[in-house]
Amino acid sequence: MAPVGKKFVKILYHQELFQRILQLQIFSDPPSLNVIYSRNHTIVEGENLTLQCRVTAANPEPNITWYKGTVNSSTALSYGANFTLTNISRADAGNYYCTVGNGIGKPAISRISVVTVLCKYCICKDNDNYL
Repeated sequence: MAPVGKKFVKILYHQELFQRILQLQIFSDPPSLNVIYSRNHTIVEGENLTLQCRVTAANPEPNITWYKGTVNSSTALSYGANFTLTNISRADAGNYYCTVGNGIGKPAISRISVVTVLCKYCICKDNDNYL
């Protein structure tokens, strides 16, 4: 939250006293976050999956960044609250997480979402017959 307060500032200029009211916006809270669908996902190749990172409180507006891999050893994949994997392949399997930062305090880091990708086609044996 960002409470707004007023403060009087006196400025002395050429022997005249001016009084002005400045409005200060106070930013004191780092972002808090709630990640939707942070559970594990099992999805079939070719399907789509959208991971969401919802910020419950932050001022100023936060930046949301998505990563794949382990925390602090990944390259950014996408920016924004939603990250969509389209036409998923087995190469997309892995751990995903988001970070939320607004320049105040340390960025918040979501829990890891594990994405498992199943092969679209499989050879199955039923009563000694291949399907």
